[in-house]
Amino acid sequence: MTTEAAADQDLQTVLEVLTSQTSRTILEALSEQPMSASEISDEFDIPRSTVYRKLDDLVEVSLVEQSERLRGDGHHESLYQRKEEIVLGVVADQSSVKLRRFASGPETSNGEL
Repeated sequence: MTTEAAADQDLQTVLEVLTSQTSRTILEALSEQPMSASEISDEFDIPRSTVYRKLDDLVEVSLVEQSERLRGDGHHESLYQRKEEIVLGVVADQSSVKLRRFASGPETSNGEL
């Protein structure tokens, strides 16, 4: 696969994930604090299987990261957290996408999208 074809596929995958209202709801929830899939499911009344599927998609495109925490009963539970602020730039006349992450928003960066 050429670099251009890979960039097209990356762009397509990210856009597909972000077109889902459920994925966007989960991203917004995770911007407040890390949460487990069960917590997301309960708080937003989304079926747990859907939450896991959307979380897998978000992790795959590097918008969310997964970690583990120890529950009170001694079992481990996956915890999900949105990565830093995400800015997606798409140039209309090019087949490429650049994702840049900013800690405090794009105004802190002097880089180009």
